[in-house]
Amino acid sequence: MKILKHYLIRLSSFTAIAVMVVFSIQTIILNMINPTETATALSITSITPNIGSIDGGELVTITGDFGIPTDVPLNIVEISAGTNHTLALDSNGQIWAWGANGNGQLGNGTNTASSVPVEVDMTGVLYSRDIIQIVGGAPHTLALDSEGQIFAWGLNTSGQLGDGTNTNSNIPVAVDITGALAGRRVVQIAASHHASLALDSEGRVFSFGGNWSGQLGDDTNINSNIPVEVDMTGVLAGRRVVQIASGNEHYLALDSEGQIFAWGLNTSGQLGNGTFTNSSVPVEVDMTGVLAGRDIVQISTSTSHSLALDSEGRIFTWGNGGSGQLGNGTNTASSVPVEVDMTGVLAGRRVVQIAAGGDHTLALDSSGQIWTWGGNANGQLGDGTNTASNVPVEVDMTGVLAGRDIVQMTTGNSYSLALDSEGRVFAWGAGGAFGNGTNTGSNVPIAITNFGQGLIDSLDLSVTMGGSPCTNVRVVNPTTITCITPAHPAGVVDVTVRTLHGSVTLYQSYTFIDLPDVPNTGHERL
Repeated sequence: MKILKHYLIRLSSFTAIAVMVVFSIQTIILNMINPTETATALSITSITPNIGSIDGGELVTITGDFGIPTDVPLNIVEISAGTNHTLALDSNGQIWAWGANGNGQLGNGTNTASSVPVEVDMTGVLYSRDIIQIVGGAPHTLALDSEGQIFAWGLNTSGQLGDGTNTNSNIPVAVDITGALAGRRVVQIAASHHASLALDSEGRVFSFGGNWSGQLGDDTNINSNIPVEVDMTGVLAGRRVVQIASGNEHYLALDSEGQIFAWGLNTSGQLGNGTFTNSSVPVEVDMTGVLAGRDIVQISTSTSHSLALDSEGRIFTWGNGGSGQLGNGTNTASSVPVEVDMTGVLAGRRVVQIAAGGDHTLALDSSGQIWTWGGNANGQLGDGTNTASNVPVEVDMTGVLAGRDIVQMTTGNSYSLALDSEGRVFAWGAGGAFGNGTNTGSNVPIAITNFGQGLIDSLDLSVTMGGSPCTNVRVVNPTTITCITPAHPAGVVDVTVRTLHGSVTLYQSYTFIDLPDVPNTGHERL
C-alpha cells in the first residue's frame, strides 16, 4: 500500500506538471489577447505560490500596483499603551507595536526597540485570529480574539504570559486554557507591571503572573504562570463583574450593580478602602463618601492611583496624589475616593472616558475635548508646557487635533495617545514610544503616520480566484497583499483584485490541484 500511495503521489505530481505546462501556454496566449484588465492603472505582478490544493486554506502573497496610497496612515481601530511601548490594532486585524522592546514586548520576533510602528508576528498562534482587544503591560503585551482566547508576548519572569513557563517570548504565545480557563470565554483583558487579568462572560475574574503584593487576588502571595481564579468567596460572592482595570501592582473590578472592588498593593491608598494595607483578596472601595449613590460606568488605574467615572460624567480618584494626579487641587494621597475639581475648565462638561497614566490622568468629554492633570515633566499633559497641574487643564487642540473627533485615549508611563474617528493616532509626552521615528518628546500632540509605508485599509479590498472569494485579505504594504485561498475544483483560474480604485485580473494565474492521500497541511507543495 505504501508503494501504491507513493506511486499515486508521483503520478499526481507528473500530471500536475503536465497540466501546468499546457495551461502556461494558454495563459501566454490569453494574456496576449486579453492583457491584464483594469479600470485604472492597476496591475498584478506576482502570485506566490501560484499552485495549491483544491481544499483551499492556503496563504498566498499577491504583489502589484493596487492604487494603495503611501502617504496616509492606517485606519486604526484601537490603541493601548504599556509602560514604554505602544500598540495599535488596524481594521485589517493586524497588530502594530513600537517603543521599548528589551523583553520582546513588540512581538515582532526581535528584542530591538523601534521608534516607528512594526508589525506584530501574525504568522504563528495569531494566524487567522480575529483580534478584538489589545493591552500593554510594563514589559509584556496581551491580545484577545473573538473566540475568547488570550495571547501574550514579552517578559515572562513572573509567569505573566500565562503559558505555563517563565520564559520570555518575542513572538505571541497562547495563554494556557486547560486549567482555570477551561471552557471559559474571556471577554476582557488587562495587563499590569508583572501580572495579567482576564474577565469571562459569566463575570468571573482570572489572573496570572507576579503575586508578591497579592495582585492575583487568590488569597496567596505565590506567583502563577498559568491562570488562577480571583477569590470570589468574599466580597465578590454572588457578584457579576462587568469591567476590570490594572494598575502597577493592583487591580480594580466593577460589578453589574456599580460597586467597585480592588486588591493588591495599597501603599498609596490605591485600593480606596480607607487603609494603606495590601490585600491578596478583593476588598470594597469605599462607596459611603463622594461615591454614595453614584452610578459608576468606567474604572481605570495606573501606577499608584485609581479612577472612576459615573453616568453623569463626574470623575472620582484615589491613591497617590504626589504629582497632582488626583485632580482635586492638592498633592496629597487619599485612601478613599475624592472628586476631581469640576469648577474650573471642566465646569459644565460631561466626561465620557477616563485614562490613568504613570503620574497623570486624562479625561475625554462629550464634545471630543481632552482634559488632563498631574505630572508633566515630559509634556504628558499636552498643554504646551512642562508644568504639573493638580487641577484639570486643556490639552492643546489648536494644532494636529484641531477639528478631530477623538474616540479613544490611552496613557503610558509618561506619555499620552489619542485616536480619532478616522483612525488616526496622536501622541504627546516622553519620546521613544511615540512611533514618529524619533526619540524626541513633545508637550503638544503630534500625528503618528509611520504605520509601515503609510497604508490605508478603507479600500473595500477583495480577492477572487476563479470567481470564488478569498478570505483574510490583508494589506502588507502598498504593493503587497495576502489572502487565504478558497476551495475550488481542479484547474487553472483567473485571479482578480478589487479595490475602491478599480479592479485588475491576471488570467490563468493560479492552479488548483488534487493531491490524493496527501494531508492538506498548508505546507505541501509539488
